[in-house]
Amino acid sequence: MRKMKKMKEFLFLSFVAIFITACGPDEVPEVKKELKLDKYEVTVVEGEKHLVNVTQSNGDVSATSSDKGIVTATVNDKVIIVKGVKEGKADITVKDKKNTKVIKVTVIGEDTPPPPPPADQDLQVDPEKAQGMTIFTNRNPAFIKIVSGSGNYTAELKDPSYGTVKIKDTADKDGTIYYVYITPTKEGKTTLVINDTKTKEKVEVPITIKIGLLITPSTQQTISIGETKEFTLTGYGQYTTKDFNGAQYVNIEFKGNKLLVTGKAVGTAGFNVVDSETERFKPVSIIVINKRTLLLAYNSTNLNVGGQQHKVAIESHSENPSYAIKNSNSSVAKAEVEGEELVITPLAAGQAIITLTDNGFSTPQSVEFTVNVQGADDIKITSNGTVIDLNGKTGDIVLPAGAKKIPAYNSGSKPFAKKAGITSIDFQNVTSIQTYALYLMPDLTTVHLRKIEVLGQGAFLKCSKLSKVYCYMENPSNVQFQYDKHFEGISSSAVLYVPKGKVNAYKSTKFGEYFSNIQEM
Repeated sequence: MRKMKKMKEFLFLSFVAIFITACGPDEVPEVKKELKLDKYEVTVVEGEKHLVNVTQSNGDVSATSSDKGIVTATVNDKVIIVKGVKEGKADITVKDKKNTKVIKVTVIGEDTPPPPPPADQDLQVDPEKAQGMTIFTNRNPAFIKIVSGSGNYTAELKDPSYGTVKIKDTADKDGTIYYVYITPTKEGKTTLVINDTKTKEKVEVPITIKIGLLITPSTQQTISIGETKEFTLTGYGQYTTKDFNGAQYVNIEFKGNKLLVTGKAVGTAGFNVVDSETERFKPVSIIVINKRTLLLAYNSTNLNVGGQQHKVAIESHSENPSYAIKNSNSSVAKAEVEGEELVITPLAAGQAIITLTDNGFSTPQSVEFTVNVQGADDIKITSNGTVIDLNGKTGDIVLPAGAKKIPAYNSGSKPFAKKAGITSIDFQNVTSIQTYALYLMPDLTTVHLRKIEVLGQGAFLKCSKLSKVYCYMENPSNVQFQYDKHFEGISSSAVLYVPKGKVNAYKSTKFGEYFSNIQEM
């Protein structure tokens, strides 16, 4: 019995010795971990990103899409970045050294009405910027996207002397998306701190600020043959050009912080001015004319009573301009010239026609500029003609002459979509009705489309009482129909009224797919 016990002890010690020898003096047997992700089903919008965190793995992981035409996947450390490409479904296979997991992905179209906002998630920002951002002064504000969190945020720079920070939100298919915008004021380094005030989480992003290339005045200019235009450059001091097209039309020369452009022949030249230190560049476009004319950048705008001044570039004028201004209604708007800009100050609701005359020409030249000023109770439109607020108006609505565009459902303003009490709309000068812009208007019965050029997907989707559509466009083939569902779900007895002699022309276009009853007005 004693011999048997000694034999067992010998075998046990031999096994331990073999085991230790096999593992080596500094090794321990590898323990297999389960590959774990924080989610296995993802819904993402076309063109947007969604993050999946790897919470446990055996070393590095890889991610492969079953259909890169629908969704792509990249790995950044322990974060899988899922990006929607096209509407559809696909799988993402995630692997580590030992295991495989699958993420089921549904990609929805960017125009799908947004679902309810998601529940609170961990605070995360765009992983491509989270490790640090290099931003520039003299540029539009830089931004970083908050990709998940509770929706209650604050943000600041650790040293506020480097710039200002603002949080802005916008509507999205996944609810409300938040962006942090940074406007830098000087060169240096600081840290952006983003706080989720509900979950008490914090993200810090290192920020490097460099001087951004600035060119003044406007980099789009018109000059005459033999004339030299001087630009002032702000940057690091060493400048070059690239992508120079139209060298036969202009000569260019750098003198310190000045760029001199001289017209040689009638034509258009374009080139990029490059700051050699940062390799940042700005495009310059020069139109060379044989003889100068008086020209504004554009000829109309929409402003609000009490709003800010509006400045319009005078793109071309006499060599020694001498301006005179005639105002058709000085109680509506004030107009004056400052440098090479026409400055408009809105005063009261109404319309004013500003006539600008340059007496510096041998024969004075004039141009007209139309100013539409909206009162506090008027329908609100932006300076570029986008309708953003109906101010509670219902019944029969006639849009103001300055209205040019009805924004998409997901633009954030939604002036029409789902609005009750509106029975008819005369779109007047509107040329573009964007995606789902009038979605599900329950009381709308009549619309007048006079100058439409673009109809977005589902523009009048599910306007179930819409029964009279008046189209005044003489050439319906010029109307661009984006995607589908433009008049889907309107009244089954709807009639399309068209100009005299244009019934067949409308039938042969997309209009004919939606309306079986097309009549002359």
